[in-house]
Amino acid sequence: MDTALVSKVKKKIKVTKKEAAVFAAAFALACAFGVSPITAGVYPFGLSLVIASSSKYRLPFMLGCLISFVITGVNLFLPVLILLILFFILRSADKETPCPLYLKLVLACCSAAVLAAKAGLGGIELFADVVLVVATAVSIPVFSGLFALYFEPRSVHIPRALKDCSMVAFAFAGASFFGMFEIASVPLSLAAGALFTLAAAKTRGFLFGGVCGFVCGLACSVPAIAALGILGITFGLLEQSSAVFAFILSFMLSMSGYAYLSDFEPEWAAAVMLLAAVVGFIPIRKKLPVVESPSPSPPGRDIKLKKYAAAFSSLSNLFYTVSDTATADSITQIYKKIKMTTSMFCERCKGCSLDVNELCNRLTTDIRVKGIVEYDKLPLHFRQGCAHLDRIARAVNRLALLKEEECENGLKALAEEYNSFSVLLNEAARKQEDNSYEDKPLASSIKKVLLANGVACDRVSVTGIRQKTIEVFGVKPDKMSVSSNKLSALLSEAARVRISHPEFLINDNYVIMRFTTLPKINVEYAKNLLAKNGETVCGDTVSFFESDEKYFYCLISDGMGSGRDAALTSRLSAIMLEKLLTIGADKKDALQMVNKMLTKKKEEVFATIDLLEVDRITAQATIFKVGAAPTFLLRDGECHRIEAKTPPAGIMREVIAEKITITLKKGDFLVMVSDGVVQTGARGFDLCEIMKQGGCRSAHALAARVLEEARNRSECADDMSVCAMRFY
Repeated sequence: MDTALVSKVKKKIKVTKKEAAVFAAAFALACAFGVSPITAGVYPFGLSLVIASSSKYRLPFMLGCLISFVITGVNLFLPVLILLILFFILRSADKETPCPLYLKLVLACCSAAVLAAKAGLGGIELFADVVLVVATAVSIPVFSGLFALYFEPRSVHIPRALKDCSMVAFAFAGASFFGMFEIASVPLSLAAGALFTLAAAKTRGFLFGGVCGFVCGLACSVPAIAALGILGITFGLLEQSSAVFAFILSFMLSMSGYAYLSDFEPEWAAAVMLLAAVVGFIPIRKKLPVVESPSPSPPGRDIKLKKYAAAFSSLSNLFYTVSDTATADSITQIYKKIKMTTSMFCERCKGCSLDVNELCNRLTTDIRVKGIVEYDKLPLHFRQGCAHLDRIARAVNRLALLKEEECENGLKALAEEYNSFSVLLNEAARKQEDNSYEDKPLASSIKKVLLANGVACDRVSVTGIRQKTIEVFGVKPDKMSVSSNKLSALLSEAARVRISHPEFLINDNYVIMRFTTLPKINVEYAKNLLAKNGETVCGDTVSFFESDEKYFYCLISDGMGSGRDAALTSRLSAIMLEKLLTIGADKKDALQMVNKMLTKKKEEVFATIDLLEVDRITAQATIFKVGAAPTFLLRDGECHRIEAKTPPAGIMREVIAEKITITLKKGDFLVMVSDGVVQTGARGFDLCEIMKQGGCRSAHALAARVLEEARNRSECADDMSVCAMRFY
């Protein structure tokens, strides 16, 4: 009897491996301390997991979270009380049917409100106190909702975008846990975040990998945000083409970005972590599913990018608002700080006849109204009666400046990053809508033209605004009497754009005839570079590339100075611009992101940017110049100089870019050069005269000749770059 009872008790308390794993995971995540402004100073993950979890594993989650309170040393009474109340409410709600999502969110909001109120009652003196209260109120409901999506029953339909957000939330929580440990002052979350990012890019594609990397970087450090974002985008773009190349290039680019944003401090630990994550992911990669192809959506209905953009935009507005609120102290708070600062100087004086309260009131008014104390404009009796007034004014101004910098480096900086991502995704969503737009009137016109010329079909579909795709369904090629050239001409006249010859797609004897828009103009291009005398590396970067939408780009970036430092600045600027433009970013937004990257550097760095965009479909060319040298257009034997006077990127907070638009013609030549070439103009060097002399019928010959003439007429006192393009 006793043996049977003992056996029965053992059977009741038996813990499965899965329950032990759930307990360990809950304990680890509950111990994760918030290092990002989203969760700064808060332990939101344990409580959120208990609220979000299903009834099957809620007990292990609760026990893991409960023990974490003891280990982390947080104030026990209120969190433990909330945890136990939540556990029993959710347990009773799960008796008949699974606890509904809305109830979990209500409980999460109530818990967050109580904990935020407690944090606020403790006193709000510093900016960090504001962040703590906001993070408490926001992070617990957000992570409870995101985690709950993962635990929802499979019978409940959840959009893919929300599932992706849930997985990103788990990645952020996991990276935050590893952020508790450091190697050579680099948090281990860098390696963990890199693993999560690579897995996301492998299974969901480059866009999801980039978002996951960005979020995991928030749990690590500012340099990690860019490094992991680059890692996810690069690996996701290249992995299906060449896994080896994807691993190598993504590691190199992410490490370069990390090193640059950390001001090239000795970061061997960061390099080792990123390399270990890449090497460790190699065996894992084979066990993961391939990138899931999204199911086709009706034209204009693909709103996934818009949802991502709206989410980033909302978070950006929230952080801007909180940051502005934190900046605007009340009069009482400003007065207290000024009184404390003034008292430190007053303690050194004896027998002062000034009214200190009157002085503090005047200083408070100046800070509130003008934002600064001007010593020369203070009343005369203050300046004559206080020996330390000049130093007091400087100390008070320093207080205001530190407050502003605190906000700039805190939530406002995060708001700018979220806003940049929102702008980028909105632009991609807009172009996606343009490509999926269905032109029904044109389809009807084309069908009439085809029928009039003896081409029978079931239906005609025309999609796209700028770059059109025409699909003719159900044609019978063996019964067509019209040639491909004739069809192309007929459709070009109907659509008023150049249309390609037909391409036939056959599936089970069902034939689809497809036509696409042809470019109005083609480009032949060449470049030549020459390093400054005494340097082994040219500080200029020249890049040619083309997007899927038939936009051709030529880019010259000239870094400050010469040699390796200038080359690194110019190449990082060029790489960032190329990647942003390739995925559809707006030119001005991309230039602003590059400018922000340069201005964030501690030392003074800047780069000139000369960007040419040619729309090959319409033959429209747009030139953006940021401190760049002139561009030369050779047309019909005449040479035209195109220039703008703007400062380089990295000098001012907002980039100033001059935009010039021209319509290209067949036979035109464009020559873009760096400053090192045109600086020789003072010694009688005229680029227009060289171009008008003729004899250069190709871009290669023209680029070689211009550089040779520039080198012969100077001592190569600066880096030289020449890009020549012939349009035909």
